[in-house]
Amino acid sequence: MSTNNRAMTILVGEDDPDDRKILKKAFGVRNRAVHLVFVEDGEEVLDYLHRRGIYHHSDSSPRPDLILLDLYLPKQDGKTVLRNLRQSPDLKTIPVIVLTGSRLDRDLVETYDLGANSYLEKPATYPEWTSLIRQLDSFWVT
Repeated sequence: MSTNNRAMTILVGEDDPDDRKILKKAFGVRNRAVHLVFVEDGEEVLDYLHRRGIYHHSDSSPRPDLILLDLYLPKQDGKTVLRNLRQSPDLKTIPVIVLTGSRLDRDLVETYDLGANSYLEKPATYPEWTSLIRQLDSFWVT
């Protein structure tokens, strides 16, 4: 994804502190230059992407190369964020991976209809998380 020597920026929309901690740890064991930016609700995802509020400076909030997005975020859910993202000419090309605890078929279908690039269920164990991150790394980061 990253075309130069800078670290790949991954915006992570995740409200669960345990999931954020696991993601940080699992990405940390990889040998890639990845900069994770964590935001805790859908409104904050959109603020970051549209450079509003505390994210108005592009040097402190670089455009993400990839977005990991939970579906059930507070304030604005992941579907609303995805819909907004895909309607924005400047942002619609950023790959979005929905990473969710939802096992509902309708969520899977709807998120693909909204333009998600991938839909992944959150793993239950740390070894499963590291396996998932390894797969993400192989496909999206390298």
